[in-house]
Amino acid sequence: MVYIMHAEYCNTDYELSKKRNILFTAMTRTKAWLRICGVGSYFDGILSEYNNVVENDFSLDFRYPTEIERQKMRVVNRDMTSSEKRRVNAAKRSAENLSNLLDGEVSLEDIPEDIRKALLAKLTQG
Repeated sequence: MVYIMHAEYCNTDYELSKKRNILFTAMTRTKAWLRICGVGSYFDGILSEYNNVVENDFSLDFRYPTEIERQKMRVVNRDMTSSEKRRVNAAKRSAENLSNLLDGEVSLEDIPEDIRKALLAKLTQG
C-alpha cells in the first residue's frame, strides 16, 4: 500500500501546477494500491475531482484551455521568488484590511488621510 499524505498541499496557493504534478506523478507511478489522505477545503477540491473520475468510469475528461485561459494560468501558477511571495501575501493582507474597512469593522478615520486620498484616486480612475 502506498500512502500520499497531506495531499491538500497540492491544491493550495503558489506554484499550483508544480504541486499538482507532484500528486499526479505519485498517483501514476505507484505499482501498488494507493491511498490519498488529506484534510480541509483544499482536500475537498481534490476529492471532488476524484469523485468525478469515478463517476466517469475512471476516465479523465480534459478540456484544453483557450489561449487566454492559458495566459492567465501562466500568471497565476508561475514560479515566484520568496520576495514575490512576500509581496503577494502583503497584498492579500491589505485586501483583507480593505474588506474590513468596507464592512465597517474599521473606521474610515482610522486610515491616514494621505492613504485615503491615494486609495480614492486609484478607485476612481476606472
